[in-house]
Amino acid sequence: MAYRHRSEVTVKYGRLGDYLSVVADFNRVAAQRGWSPITVLSPITGRSNRVVLEILHADLGEFERTLSAFRSDQEARSVWHRTADLVLDDSAVVELLSEIELAP
Repeated sequence: MAYRHRSEVTVKYGRLGDYLSVVADFNRVAAQRGWSPITVLSPITGRSNRVVLEILHADLGEFERTLSAFRSDQEARSVWHRTADLVLDDSAVVELLSEIELAP
């Protein structure tokens, strides 16, 4: 069963390019470590400057292993923490979603 780790943030006005640059840098680090990449989604309607990030994990174990590895990886954390000044305070919403397999 696949799991989707989704994070939604509101990026400060005029800083979207900077934010996307950090996500691209993070994806380079993730690729070096064999982690799933972040997919960036941009809502067509709704609040302005909202960005949705999604990482697909094959199973819950992969999610837990990646999260544990990230938490102990100084380089990855350093890159990710560069987003802190680029998003509005208290705008982050994080979800872990599981797919429901439908019977044929």
